[in-house]
Amino acid sequence: MRRRLRRLILHRTDGIRGYTVEKHFSIFTFHVYYCRAAAVHGVGDLRKEKTTMNATYTLNAEKNGVEIRFASKPVADVLEAIKAAGYRWSRAQRLWWARQSEKTLKIAMQIANAESAETVTSVTAESIPDLWERTRWTPGPGGDDCHARFVGSNYKRGMSNKEIAATVKKHLSQRFPGTKWSVTTAGYNSVNVYLVSAPYENAKGCENMREWAEKSPELSAIEDYARQLLKSYNYDDSDSMTDYFDVNFYETVGIAYNYKQTEPTKAQTQEIEAFRARIAEEQRKEEERQEREWEEEKARRAEAAKEFERREAEAHAAIEALKAAATVRALEESEQYIIPGAPLARKASDLNEAREAAEENAVDISDCIILEEITAPAELLNAWGEKALLHDVPELFRAVGGSRTFDARIGSMIDYHNMDADERESVKWYTLATAIYTTTGELWAVVDDEGYNYARYIAVAPWDGCAERLPIPAEPEQNPEVLDAARCIEDISTETIEKLDLCGGDWKTSEDYKNAMEPHIDTITREIVQAVSIDDLKMWLYRRMSERNSIRERLTRANIPVGERVTIIKESDFGGISTTTATWSSWEPVRYAQYNDAAKIIIKPKHKRGLHYMTLHRGPSVLIVSGNINLPDSLFWEDLPGTMEGVTMRKSRFTSCDPAAMEAVREYLREYGAKVYIDYNGKY
Repeated sequence: MRRRLRRLILHRTDGIRGYTVEKHFSIFTFHVYYCRAAAVHGVGDLRKEKTTMNATYTLNAEKNGVEIRFASKPVADVLEAIKAAGYRWSRAQRLWWARQSEKTLKIAMQIANAESAETVTSVTAESIPDLWERTRWTPGPGGDDCHARFVGSNYKRGMSNKEIAATVKKHLSQRFPGTKWSVTTAGYNSVNVYLVSAPYENAKGCENMREWAEKSPELSAIEDYARQLLKSYNYDDSDSMTDYFDVNFYETVGIAYNYKQTEPTKAQTQEIEAFRARIAEEQRKEEERQEREWEEEKARRAEAAKEFERREAEAHAAIEALKAAATVRALEESEQYIIPGAPLARKASDLNEAREAAEENAVDISDCIILEEITAPAELLNAWGEKALLHDVPELFRAVGGSRTFDARIGSMIDYHNMDADERESVKWYTLATAIYTTTGELWAVVDDEGYNYARYIAVAPWDGCAERLPIPAEPEQNPEVLDAARCIEDISTETIEKLDLCGGDWKTSEDYKNAMEPHIDTITREIVQAVSIDDLKMWLYRRMSERNSIRERLTRANIPVGERVTIIKESDFGGISTTTATWSSWEPVRYAQYNDAAKIIIKPKHKRGLHYMTLHRGPSVLIVSGNINLPDSLFWEDLPGTMEGVTMRKSRFTSCDPAAMEAVREYLREYGAKVYIDYNGKY
């Protein structure tokens, strides 16, 4: 059976002479028609030849190619010219070939008609971009959609590393004639690109990459281009802050260790000279651009300096006018009062910024004790506030800022720093401030200078409650018994220091002083320490009380007898309460996780064989009670009314990790009358 007839029509026009190839062929027929072509005969039916001197070019219609044959080996300049045009050597047919295009046809005709190699290189050089242009990177059409933060402009989903390596090598070889590249996929998910040889100098012995780039500008530019090209096929979703790496492949681009510099042709030498001249030209343009920018920057700075001087002059005038018209009065203690709820803006630069901070709630709301009053005309205050709010005005602000409290628990800041978070939240603080009034008696602002000579924190009137004038709270009354106990411990401490001859300050770390004071520590409470007026002694007492509160010292003082039946009640790691009944054996100090003051208790639990241990550390609260204690369920659970017959529903009285649960246990033990060896209320 005859196969069906297939038809293929090709049309090519090179701008100089055109030709049309129309082929009809089947299993029995084979006809070729040429329009304006050479004579038809034999195998040559498919080819059109042009020969002059030692070069012949042939149009291969079957393969849509252009073939160039030389009678003898052409000179290096001619070889570089045809390589640059995209021609490749065929070892089997001993010819140079390329796909038909306007560029390859034009160069083939020029070579065939050329009288000398110089004519070829001078003509073909016009169609090849110079080295400078070839080292300029132009991104691709845009990569496929990808999850990554960076996606290369040539990235294609599903493209393998081998395909990428082949594409990159082909592109670089065509773009940079006379170069040889090694592009491999060796290693774990990596693509490695190395320039093996080229007619460009590779400077040796350079101290850094900048020096190398200056001495080897051609290689540096080509390497940068290769790096951009390879990166365009990659994606990167890595995050170095979390040590997370996600890339399409790992990149390596550089000059091969065994790089070989080939002998440059005349055309390549001219290309190198043109490239370096272009570098010099671009550097000159860059220097000119930087010079222009610097001149513009100097002009801008000069204008800014003039504007700053103008503002400074206005601010100075506003300050001088304010100082001349303002009156400042320090209030006696009996005259001081409180302005409540002042929205103090933090270091506002002017009135507008202070008002914006108040609108955005970016302020500190505080009740202010007024120690000083400033009175001035409203227009002068507004001019000063809009232009020079942060300027020093020592004549007005006399460093009266800060804060104070009337809490009886705080004799000094040492007491405050030794409170827990809940106790600190309960302390009421007042801001010491200056009130600024207009000459008509209206409140203009409240300023806390925090010990400086300017309006460091400011609340601009009006706000809710700014017209109120509250009285100063009375000083808290001290318990006479607590004061007597504090004076007594101060006297005992002084006598002990003198007796031990530790007046130089060594008493703070002396074991002798610690042992001498130990009998008195049991009678000291936090209220007594807060009433102590000697700060060094107060700090030592707080530290010693903290040490005595550790689980180790509590176990030492408890001295639980060996063989004693005890119940250990502690906060569970899961948020509840755990109970263990056991026979006491001993305890020993250990290190547990981040706790250096942990203790390991050794016990024999009820209904267990042999000894077991339990580690206690700073954190969960612990109760060790004598005897077998069974905590009733009603202590932790509450029965729900209205349940179905035969079904009991309960709900927990406490949430997870609720400290109220241990308080309920303590209350139950007090009612039960149990003997408590250890009552440790741990703090993390």
